[in-house]
Amino acid sequence: MSSAYYILGNGGAANYAIKALRSAGYAGELHQISDDAGPGFNPMVAPYYLAGKADWQTCFPFGESFLADHRVIAHHEDKVVALDAGNATITTASGRQFHYDKCLVATGARPVMPPVPGLKESRFAFPLREAHTTTTLEQVHKNATRVLVLGASFVGIELAEVFTKKGISVVLADIAPQIMPQGAHPLAAQRVESWLKQHGVTIRLKTTLSLVEDTADGVICHFPDGTAESFDFIAVCAGIRPNLEFIDPDQVKIDRALCTNDFMQTSVANIYAAGDVCESFNRLATRQQWMGTWGNACYQGRIAGLNMANVRTRSAGSIPQHVSPVFAWTYMQVGDALRQGEQVRIEEHGDPFSGPYHLAVYDQDVLIGANLINNPGDLEWIKKEITQEVTRINAIRDAV
Repeated sequence: MSSAYYILGNGGAANYAIKALRSAGYAGELHQISDDAGPGFNPMVAPYYLAGKADWQTCFPFGESFLADHRVIAHHEDKVVALDAGNATITTASGRQFHYDKCLVATGARPVMPPVPGLKESRFAFPLREAHTTTTLEQVHKNATRVLVLGASFVGIELAEVFTKKGISVVLADIAPQIMPQGAHPLAAQRVESWLKQHGVTIRLKTTLSLVEDTADGVICHFPDGTAESFDFIAVCAGIRPNLEFIDPDQVKIDRALCTNDFMQTSVANIYAAGDVCESFNRLATRQQWMGTWGNACYQGRIAGLNMANVRTRSAGSIPQHVSPVFAWTYMQVGDALRQGEQVRIEEHGDPFSGPYHLAVYDQDVLIGANLINNPGDLEWIKKEITQEVTRINAIRDAV
């Protein structure tokens, strides 16, 4: 068994770590283990590809020659099934075992399949997360006339737009009481919901499924109220869950995901983590938090790679941010727009149907989050003001 550095995963975090390791001067053996085949895939680009706004190669931001260019030994199409932190070994599904000096866990996350009888087994239920599921959706939606998008997340809304523009009748359903429940203030969510309805999207909130049954060419979805409706397929956008099954929580600390410090180290010194598989310190919330975005994953991967190469680099933390087109609108969110408390107040200005819209959230008169629609001019100064608050919180934390 050879000793070397091992990267587990093939997404943004994994490949940015590889770039950082080599740029920082690490010249030793560098291995990548992934159950994927081929170059790293960016799932955030997939809706744009389906909409015809991006070509297929754009979904693979690192290119075909990335691993060869960075002298990486690839072990692809082989899933990690166990990581023994005590013995510093990795075991894969093929039965191979590897010994590591340092290891980065960047195995990302997988789509959540809600616990609806028949959903996971359905031949017509498709998540959008990987290259092969993207090409599958590309084929199945060509002849579809009616689709259920399960999950009013950002990806769910993007897919609803893609399908609607192709003449498909779309029902967008979510168990939550609002769309974009992870980051949109309810008032801003109501504006976007109205906009989607104006463009023909049927929205059903506080809605789940009780049963999914396959037919010869589609599905019958049963709802708790006893009704049943037919769809050509279901696009599942109900969230993601970190890929952590191979980690022993008695060896490595796990909360919602792997816990890391400011250097992207886990509770075990020679095991690092980055991307959707880990939690990091959200300096605005002043706590460890799971923040699953492509940009955040790439940043964490770079920090992890530098520290693995002994270039001690501290993460500056992340401020949650998302920008997404919605039927010719541009929706933006930054910071924490869902903060609650006695000293939290909301300022709302404008009407997105006639101009720019601005919803700001203040806690103790300090700006901590915003939802914007068609208002890119405000995004930069809001980010700057929130960043200044993050810097202040960071300074207080470091002085304690």
